Amino acid sequence: MKRSKLFQIGGLLLVTMVFVWGCATIISGTTQDLSVGSTPAGASVKVMTLAGMEMASGTTPFTATLSRNSSYKVVVSMKGYMNKEVIINKGFNVMTIGNIICGGIPGLIIDYISGAIFELNPDQIMVSLEGGSSMNNSDVQLVIYTMNDKGEIVKHFEPLVKELPVMTEQQ
Repeated sequence: MKRSKLFQIGGLLLVTMVFVWGCATIISGTTQDLSVGSTPAGASVKVMTLAGMEMASGTTPFTATLSRNSSYKVVVSMKGYMNKEVIINKGFNVMTIGNIICGGIPGLIIDYISGAIFELNPDQIMVSLEGGSSMNNSDVQLVIYTMNDKGEIVKHFEPLVKELPVMTEQQ
């Protein structure tokens, strides 16, 4: 009878240890949602790794599900506005502490391999786009008023900035 009780307790401990190994993997998962909003809404969003590989794209309001294993760069853009860039860093996920207490080294290894040991910060981005240098030359015009032979005022539109020739190294 004592032997049976010992096996039950040992089995229970073994099952418990299996479930708590990879604690952050189980509780937090290996992916995390990133929400991106902008003022004005409808801006283009590109999420890429720091090496430049595109991972997701869309239009604000936008949500992407990203692997916790990487850091990312988010670019928010809209015609007539300056682009905004935000870096999403991977940091330590506090759920991993459960492995130190209960799961030990095997749990830490599982969380590290799966990426659950990390947490993405920030996980919500709200940008206010400002008008500026991303405007096309054709968007900026000079308005000229002249008077014709009949004494009527005539309105003319001219591009304020002309396209400049592209210079090469040889020039």
